[in-house]
Amino acid sequence: MIDITKKYKTRDGKEVTDLFRLPEPLASSTTYPIFGLVAGDLFTWRDDGYAYADMNDDLDLIEEKETTKLALVFSKDNKQDYGLWRILPLEKGLIYETYKSFKVVEIEAPEFE
Repeated sequence: MIDITKKYKTRDGKEVTDLFRLPEPLASSTTYPIFGLVAGDLFTWRDDGYAYADMNDDLDLIEEKETTKLALVFSKDNKQDYGLWRILPLEKGLIYETYKSFKVVEIEAPEFE
């Protein structure tokens, strides 16, 4: 079930804006009660977020998860893991400066709860 309070994008990565669900009893009387804009064009979806029944499509709704940048710090020979840090804009320079003789790898990960 689509929760219109969350952010969604299409399966092919396009931003979905102005998402809303028809009010009852109207929503129960149609197969496509979810409406929203993709690149300024109006589209409709099923309650499960699919554009069509029983098939995947580029327009299917996918929840947009919040991510954060993390830094993995390793010794140059990759034999010792020195930890995992969240990279905030002000900390990024500090991490690279502090560990300049180490290998630092940036990744994106889901937000911590």
